[in-house]
Amino acid sequence: MAKKLFAVILAALMVLSLAACNSSTGKPEETEAQTTEAAKEEKTEAAKEDTTEAAKDDTTAAPKDGVIELTFDWWGNDARHEATLKAIDLFNETHDNIHVTCEYMAWDGFWDKMPVLSASNALPDVLQMDSAYIHTYVDNGVLADITDKIDLTDIMTQDQIDIYKIDNVLYGAPVGTNGCGFTYVKSTLDKYGIPYPTPGWTWDEFTAWAKDAASKLPDGVWVMGDPRGNAYESMQNYVESKYNVKILGFDGSFNFDAEQCKEFFNYWQDMADAGVVPPAQQNMSMTDGDATSDGWINGSLLLRSSNIGNVNMEIDLFPEEVRTDIGVCSQPVGDYGAQWYQSTMFYCVAENSPNKEAAVELIKWIVSDIEAGKILQTVRGMPVSNEVYEAIEPDLTVSQRVAKELQDVVAPYATAYWNNTPNDYADWVNEFKANGEAIMLGEMTVDEVAEHLAVSGQQIYDDLH
Repeated sequence: MAKKLFAVILAALMVLSLAACNSSTGKPEETEAQTTEAAKEEKTEAAKEDTTEAAKDDTTAAPKDGVIELTFDWWGNDARHEATLKAIDLFNETHDNIHVTCEYMAWDGFWDKMPVLSASNALPDVLQMDSAYIHTYVDNGVLADITDKIDLTDIMTQDQIDIYKIDNVLYGAPVGTNGCGFTYVKSTLDKYGIPYPTPGWTWDEFTAWAKDAASKLPDGVWVMGDPRGNAYESMQNYVESKYNVKILGFDGSFNFDAEQCKEFFNYWQDMADAGVVPPAQQNMSMTDGDATSDGWINGSLLLRSSNIGNVNMEIDLFPEEVRTDIGVCSQPVGDYGAQWYQSTMFYCVAENSPNKEAAVELIKWIVSDIEAGKILQTVRGMPVSNEVYEAIEPDLTVSQRVAKELQDVVAPYATAYWNNTPNDYADWVNEFKANGEAIMLGEMTVDEVAEHLAVSGQQIYDDLH
């Protein structure tokens, strides 16, 4: 409790400091935490093209007297901004009693802004929330309980809804489904005489397939990138699948197991020795999403570990004729499933909002309205509503349809955990990545890394408790 109080006080001081630093201009620059009634009455500024900073929407008509005014903030890229602004225009046109004003920005700017607004009890009425942060905001008491305020049973089963509850309370409506599986170019596997992966394959089946594939590949071509380069998330996926373990629990527990860590790193060292993954230097020189250095795009890797939410952008890097030649498969399946599959993004209502019912009405409309879905399409992943997806499917590109294929092949086997990384462990997670690369480079042994991560992580836990 003392730590949370300190965080609130510190953030509040940041707000005061920002105002003081800007006072030399003659007129203090508006801080991002100012959501007083006076600030709300000001006309919104034109949206800035530079999406690294917050931009305000001025595309909607001014609200009429007596109309409920809502604020809505999100992060994203230009495509998400443009689509969401068009959808909100439609909402404002079709809802006489509510008018929505928007602010939007890039990822970093959003997460710099929200803690300040949270600390000063000035969050927007509706905000986009990520699974990596939602537990922190719930713990701080700044998100509203919408369990009995929003009915999602017409677009999801009750079991699906319950997955997204925290301590049996729904704090956010899931925005779009996401998850992780494998993608590959069919003709490339054909060229090397390698059979297509089989959805639902076990870890043993995956291992045998990968080693056999590696034996058929020429120099300079490997089966996949080395997961040790993204060690924390990769190990989390591994132990979730095989042991049902969350390394960093939502309840604040620290569940890192040195023996499981050794198993993970030794498994991938064996795969490296078999030529399944590239040598360290080649692996670390590859950049996902870069047309020249992305190993999957340039043909030096057969498999890509792809998220449903961004696989279409990856596929769009290929020439048009290749986009129709993409295959999909699940990740290896253990006793507790394969990779994660669920929404990692939510629409939440601020506890401080004076207009919670209107905020919930906006959220329900965004996730279920057919016309809104046609505008938003897949800018936040696959729609949670099947009716919305069926409405937009004819207009989707080939790459977007592959995302739906990946979703369908991942869903039956996946786990439902949120890959949450508490802020207090951010440095430890970075150490995890650095240590994984050190193993790849031969600079540290597996035993050394496992012991170091166990000790350093436990120290953070002890300091917090």
